Amino acid sequence: MKKVVKEMLERFPNGEPPFQVDVKAALEHFVGKENIYYTELPPAVGGFLIFINDTPNVVINKLHGKNRRHWSEAHELAEYLLHRDKLHSSLYFHLRDIDTKEEHKVNKLAGEMLMPAPIIVRAVSEFKKLGISEAREAFLEHLCKRFVVSKEALLIRMEELHITL
Repeated sequence: MKKVVKEMLERFPNGEPPFQVDVKAALEHFVGKENIYYTELPPAVGGFLIFINDTPNVVINKLHGKNRRHWSEAHELAEYLLHRDKLHSSLYFHLRDIDTKEEHKVNKLAGEMLMPAPIIVRAVSEFKKLGISEAREAFLEHLCKRFVVSKEALLIRMEELHITL
């Protein structure tokens, strides 16, 4: 998975200096801008990847906030990157209601593309050096804005990396 993240960071850098994968640009490259749809979906559905006649299509819930849509884009990109060779069929649709090993793998890749470990480790280290633990919530909000992710996604990623504040 590290190889995939490294390649995505090199091909689709986001930020100055690059600190995450530009998932929208990567999705447009792999799926095609014309095959990405933003539409109303049920609240519990962030998005999905569907193959129709061997053509990948990504559908994202336009009712969700910017940070949630950003995560959904990263998740569907990760789904595509990890499973594109297995997914080609006349119709592929994968609902992620089930907590599976594969789903964890997809979420992990999405998290790595949006919140690379070296960037989080460095930011947390610098924050800890300041010795202002009472500003923890403000720091977390800052990271959420920087990475354009929800606090929940950030905390899950930090837990994966065994990072505590």
